[in-house]
Amino acid sequence: MARETIEQRVAHLETQVTELSKLPERMSALEQRMSGLEERMSGLEERMGGLDQRMGGLDQRMDALDKTVSDLSVEMGTRFDETRAEMRALFENAIERIARIQEGKPSRSSDRKKQ
Repeated sequence: MARETIEQRVAHLETQVTELSKLPERMSALEQRMSGLEERMSGLEERMGGLDQRMGGLDQRMDALDKTVSDLSVEMGTRFDETRAEMRALFENAIERIARIQEGKPSRSSDRKKQ
C-alpha cells in the first residue's frame, strides 16, 4: 500500500474535522428529541396510572358479577330441581286420576266432596 501524500492526509483530516464540528449541533438536536421523548413518556405513564386504577375497578366489578352469576346458577339449579319434583308429582297424580277414570272409580277429589 502506497503512503498517502501530505495533501491527501490534510484533506482527510479536514473531512474529519468538518464531521466533528457538526457533532455539538447533532448532540443538541438529540438532547431536544430526548427531552421531548421524556415528556411524552411522562404523559404516557400518567395515562397508564389512570388506566391501572380503572382496570382495578373493572376487576372488582367482574369479580362481583362472577359471584352473582354463580349464586344465580346455584339458585336456578335448586329451583329447577324443585320444579322437576313438582312436575313429576303432578304427572303421577294425573296418571293416577286417568287410571281411576278408566276403571270407573271416582277420583280422590270427588271422594273428598262426598265426605
